[in-house]
Amino acid sequence: MFVNATGAWFDRVARQTGDPHQPRIRTTKGIHITCERMNLKANVLFSPLDGRLFFVIPLLGQCWIGTTDTDFPGDPTTVRADGSDVEYLLKSVEPFFPHVRELAIYSSNAGVRALVKQEGSASSVSRMHKIAETQPGMISVLGGKITGYRAIAEEAVDAVCKRLQRTAPCRTHQELLPGALAEEPGDWCEAVRWAVEREHCWHVADYLLRRRPAAFAADQGRSEAEGVAEVMGKALGWEADRREQELERFRAEADRALLFRGELAPH
Repeated sequence: MFVNATGAWFDRVARQTGDPHQPRIRTTKGIHITCERMNLKANVLFSPLDGRLFFVIPLLGQCWIGTTDTDFPGDPTTVRADGSDVEYLLKSVEPFFPHVRELAIYSSNAGVRALVKQEGSASSVSRMHKIAETQPGMISVLGGKITGYRAIAEEAVDAVCKRLQRTAPCRTHQELLPGALAEEPGDWCEAVRWAVEREHCWHVADYLLRRRPAAFAADQGRSEAEGVAEVMGKALGWEADRREQELERFRAEADRALLFRGELAPH
């Protein structure tokens, strides 16, 4: 038995396995932006543009605004916030915080949701998941949200056991997640080594842009990049050219998150 739990890449993987029923997933993009602080409490608001719920949240000394929900049929690895995404958020926020356009926008982040295919607007598509045997010997996880991933995984394994006619009590609720109750890293160098050794973190960009508060800072962690590359390089045995490649990869990804700046209409 195999389990296809590839999320936003589901249909691409299914095609490679010969699944004749395509597509099963609807992929939508969601973005957030980080700007200068403008509020002290979290706000749950509804966009005057289309009635969608969104958030304006104080975060690590800055302000985090999001999210959007638009169809994204492209390669999930290429997803980014573009000018229209950011403009939507600014127009949605402006009636509540009129000075939002005066604030510096430090960064953006974007992701792709994998939803069970359904017609209608992107925002109306259900976030509920589905477990199905999409091909003989292939159990597939369709849709869902990361907040329910552990229960979804339990359901998928139960489906495999049923298919194999095996019975065993589930014990996931008794198992600690990796790193739980572990001693906290003492300093930033140790934190980098911890991520490498225990959390499968093998790229500077992954560490700074997805695992550290630095991603929300005005410089997106650029001031920390050299030090992180040195410590990570020692832990992974990188030569000098590999460290430079990792730094270039980090800078390219950080730059991509700022491309929207050149796409915004002037105000």
